[in-house]
Amino acid sequence: MRPGSIKHVPFAIFLLLAAAAGAIAQTTGVLEGLVFDPSGRVIPGVSIDVVDLGLGITRHLETDSRGRFQAPSQPPGKYRIAVRHPGFRGEIQEPVDLAAGRVVQLEFHLQIGEQQESVLVESEAPLLSIGTTDWGGSVERRKLEDSPLRGRDLFDLSAQTPGVVVTSSAKLDLVYGYGIKISVNGNRPSQNGFRLDGVYINDAAAAAPASAAGVLLGVEGVSELRIVSSPFSAEYGRAAGALITAVSKSGSNQLHGSVYEYLRNDSLDARNFFDPAGQGAPPLRRNQFGGSLGGPIRENSLFYFANYEGIRSSSGKTQTSTTMNAAAREGILPTRTVMVADSVKPYMDLYPLPNGRDFGDGTGEFHSEISTDTREDMVTGRLDYYASEKLRFFGRYTFDDAESSTNDPFLIWTFPSDSRYQFVQADAQYLQSSRTIHALRFGFSRVRNSDRSEVRSDIPPSLSFVPGQTLGVIEITGLTPLGGLQARLRPRRFALNAYQFSYDGTYIRGSHTLRAGGSFDRIQFNQRNDNNPVGRYNFTSLPDFLEARTNYGDMMLPESDTNRGWRQSLFTGFFQDDYRIGQNISATVGAIPRPLR
Repeated sequence: MRPGSIKHVPFAIFLLLAAAAGAIAQTTGVLEGLVFDPSGRVIPGVSIDVVDLGLGITRHLETDSRGRFQAPSQPPGKYRIAVRHPGFRGEIQEPVDLAAGRVVQLEFHLQIGEQQESVLVESEAPLLSIGTTDWGGSVERRKLEDSPLRGRDLFDLSAQTPGVVVTSSAKLDLVYGYGIKISVNGNRPSQNGFRLDGVYINDAAAAAPASAAGVLLGVEGVSELRIVSSPFSAEYGRAAGALITAVSKSGSNQLHGSVYEYLRNDSLDARNFFDPAGQGAPPLRRNQFGGSLGGPIRENSLFYFANYEGIRSSSGKTQTSTTMNAAAREGILPTRTVMVADSVKPYMDLYPLPNGRDFGDGTGEFHSEISTDTREDMVTGRLDYYASEKLRFFGRYTFDDAESSTNDPFLIWTFPSDSRYQFVQADAQYLQSSRTIHALRFGFSRVRNSDRSEVRSDIPPSLSFVPGQTLGVIEITGLTPLGGLQARLRPRRFALNAYQFSYDGTYIRGSHTLRAGGSFDRIQFNQRNDNNPVGRYNFTSLPDFLEARTNYGDMMLPESDTNRGWRQSLFTGFFQDDYRIGQNISATVGAIPRPLR
């Protein structure tokens, strides 16, 4: 069947694709506050300058009739807030640390005096916030940089948030996803949404995207990890588990860079319990390295940031399998002697002789070292352009290419896997006034994973069960399968393309912060999911195999086609009103129309 020929997507596939669709995301924060005079009354019309200390960008505001100011859609970073009004001494608070999704509330108490005089106050963000956008948790830059991460997976530190559990027993493969499996508040790992700068990057299994190496690189290029679980704001109404957003780093007026390498090898490993006696630990060589650089192209206006990370790994693992001994190959079994059929002799020779214990029933242990070789290269680049105080642009591109290869226990097969994903994004933000903001976003994500199988070059094609295919699978009760499930379920290929367009607007009126937006997502999912193209024979015992008495056999029809193409279009929208009832209490009302598709 050709891609795109299926018009009606089954409900299960709809859920899978919906998890990968986009929602309008808040990867910025909000700075707000009140200004009082010495008697404790609010002061309207106060001039507020919000200065990004890293970028040198200034945003001008004024307090309203209630003495309140609000600066939504501010990029994460450190800020200086300068307050000035005729007849009062100015007051400056810095550094104010703003995280993604956070609402930082400030208070200024101006004293009578000359306007040219200023009071500098060292400021820290409050521990608690009543803002609805602050529901959830954050993993800040310092923790991302300082915490030991196994494989430096981008979403690994999400387990530090309350209610989040990494399900280590979950299956990791192409169908279920190679990425980290996170259960939030008891929900399934496939019910989470993963985003990079607000663009959804879920793979075809609705899991966190991961390369053939089993990780999602890029920690060095991320400033913060934001996790939002229930209750959700209206803009987040697309996931039952949690929304996990990574906010990428941007350049600044100062040049910053880093070079790093992480090394692991077997010299620091102890011998595994199952490793053969008298031998050391299996070989391990893992190098994870890279570098980043960010700075200004044009001061206070145009900034860049780039990051590269690579993996080169070669590892071994001791595998204990069950094979037939020399006597069994002659038909001599403990209970009886059988005549070995000529048709099974070529396949019998594929089983290695035992190199461990003899079980006394015609079988014995075979110890082998399964080697895994992995290569991965990831590069990302970001540009930020502040055309004016009112107009901002942002663009980012991420590319990752990886491959990994491992063996079967009898060292007959090699099972290569490869992956490639690309994320492209462009944002534009227009500050029409201090109370009205418009934002446009375009994003494209492509996540592709594939598996295949290869046999040793000395295996003659005449042993294949299906013409044109590689060696088939043999299952004998009591013995380790020859080929097994990995050989049966290959080749496979999943490719998910997601085009995401969105708009949202913010309008502040008195105590109300009104937000509304809409999005369009076009999703293309192409898959090849072969099930036993090489064929399989099953035997209920070793004597049955030697005498060629098959229990059953199955295979795909040679002319069958497992290529499938799924297509879906989603139109979504939301409306939300954040109403500040008092200084320490607020309420949120929102609505999400049912998606059209």
